[in-house]
Parts: sequence; structure tokens; C-alpha cells
Amino acid sequence: MAKKKVLLILHYPPPIHGAGIMGDIIRKSERLKEEFHTRTIKIDSSVELHDIGRMSLKKVWLTLKFVIRVFWVVLAFRPNKVHYFSSSQGIAFYRDYLVSLSFKFLKVFNDLSIYYHYQAKYRLTKNWEMTISKWYFKNASIVVLSKELIEDFKVLPFWKKLSFYILPNTCKNLVSDDEFKSSLFFKNELDIVNFLYLSNMIPSKGYLEVLDVARYLNEKKVQALFSFAGDWMTKEDEEKFLKIVKELNLQNMIHIHGRVNDIQKKQLLSRAHFLIFPTRYPNEAFPLVLVEALQFGVLPITYINGGTPSIVNDNLGMLIKDNSLESLKNTALFASKRDRYMEKAFNARDKYLNDYRLFHFEKKLIDILNKEIEPVNLNNL
Repeated sequence: MAKKKVLLILHYPPPIHGAGIMGDIIRKSERLKEEFHTRTIKIDSSVELHDIGRMSLKKVWLTLKFVIRVFWVVLAFRPNKVHYFSSSQGIAFYRDYLVSLSFKFLKVFNDLSIYYHYQAKYRLTKNWEMTISKWYFKNASIVVLSKELIEDFKVLPFWKKLSFYILPNTCKNLVSDDEFKSSLFFKNELDIVNFLYLSNMIPSKGYLEVLDVARYLNEKKVQALFSFAGDWMTKEDEEKFLKIVKELNLQNMIHIHGRVNDIQKKQLLSRAHFLIFPTRYPNEAFPLVLVEALQFGVLPITYINGGTPSIVNDNLGMLIKDNSLESLKNTALFASKRDRYMEKAFNARDKYLNDYRLFHFEKKLIDILNKEIEPVNLNNL
């Protein structure tokens, strides 16, 4: 029997961001290729991190090229299923609408299943966008990263008529069980507490708040080290950060690593006790860095934003309910005492192994595409 044909329309690097990493995992999945005949198209409207969310003539041109390419591939490939990383903001929303015309056209002649996979929050405010969305979602399914993200769709009057699937993101397992235990027992013997900020250096991701936490713990005479790893948006942001570190006289407790690769990331996570990630980023949906931390037994300290409550709880980290800097500082101070640290670290590792391994992600994605699981029961929300 011939394999079903699946057209994957995805983000993947460059630039490097959460959606791009997930798109790369999907397009390289051997299990997906064994199950389906796949073809991949890259959503290519930004080539650098600082271009994301910005309008430019180059992006308009790339968008037009992308829409035309999808149209021709749909006609030539004639997929049975389309899995599309969809957006709900700016020019990307209208791009997706134009792209969907080719799906709807093919659906007239073919048995076609359409899956719109949202890697960010769904954010619409204009009435005409909601009207367009009603047609856009007709006879299609929606894939979100956590149950919390379904809440965003309640702005649509017809949201209860939509079909939702929940597919949490995954990440590569970078550490074996033996390596995990070895690093955990080593860290438990350290006198100094290691905090790690691991994300792009975007102000709304909270790196300046983490710096304020470092200042606070220094005043409290806590032996702590703060490592910052991530790509800077601008040179000015980097210079401002370095200036503040110097003014606060925190050079001895702040380590700045810049962009890191997988080997460097593994080294940082192997040494860290806590991942501190007070994100207020408006599009935060399902921070992959939290999942990466769990596999190393690194306890996340984070705000409620997007799907973070589905990832972090009090048994394996610290979820700050009021999203305030004052609570963040007090939580970090309490965390520095490492109460129940070993127990929570093992809980974190178990959470990763049971919920977020690549095997689980691939299996659930295949089950969704094959319609072997039921959509979310919206009456329970």
C-alpha cells in the first residue's frame, strides 16, 4: 500500500529559535519518513534573529516567493495531508491566508487533511481577521503546544467548533542516565549555587531581571554564580548589560557566554542547579529551554506565560504565580538553600523522560496525522 503524502511547511534554521528547532526535528524525523512520503517547504521570511517581527521589502518579496512556491508544490505533489506552522500576527497572518487558498483548492479534488500547527500564541484583535479565520479554519485541525494555549482561541466566537490537538515540543536528549547522576551528585556537593539564563538576550525574556536577582543575592551574601548564554539582539543591548554588571560590581559572579552550541549548552546545564527564566515575552508559548533543563535535572524558576504551567510545578521547579520581580528575588533566595534539591532534580529528569522525549513527540505527531487520537474535549476547558 502506497504511503500517504504529507507536505510539511515549517520554520527551520537559520535563524535559530524555538519554532525553527522544532521544524528541524520534524523534517529530519526518520520515523515520520518511514510512515509517510514527505516533502518539506521552508517558511523563509527572516534570516537573522533580529529580523523576526520586523517589516521590510525583503520580507515582502520572500513572502510572495513563498506563496507562489507553495501553490506550485501543492499542485505537483498533491499531498493527502498538510502540516503547516501557522501564524496569527502581522504579515504572516495574511501570508498564511493566501497559502491556504492552494490547500482549499486541492481539497475540492482530493481527500486532504489540513493541520495548522501553532508554535506561538494565537493573537487576533481585529474583526475582519476573525472573519477570515472562520474560513481559514474550516475543515482544518489545530495543533497547539499545551492546553493553556487553547485559551487564546476563545476570542473567536466559533472556537468551540474547532478541532484541537495538543502536541508538546521535544528536544534532543543530550545526557545519558549515568551522566545525569554523575553531574547531579557532583553539583550537590558544591558550596556555590549555579543559576543559568539560557535564551536569546531579548529584554522581555527577563535577562535584566535575572541581573537584579544576582545583585539581590550578592547583597544577601549568598555564594552564587550566574551564567548568561544566548544571542544578543543588538550590540547596544550587550554594551548596556556589561555596563550594569560593572556598575554593580558583579563581575565575579556573572559569566557571559554569548551564543552556545549543543556541546557548550550541555556543559552549562551539567553545572547548573537552577534555570532562571522570568519571561514576559509576548509570544512565549512553550519555552523549549524549560524542557532542556528538565532532562538535566536543572530546576526551572519561571513566570506563568503561555504553556509554562504545563511544564513546571512545585515538585520539579518553581512557578512564580504573580510574575513579579520581588517574588522572583525571594524565590531565588529560597532556591539557594537547595531544599529537597535532589528529589526535585530526579522528578525533573523523570518528567522529561516520560513526557518530552523525541519518541513520544514523533509517535503523537504520527497519531494525529493518522487521526488515531481524538481531538481535545473542549467541554472540559
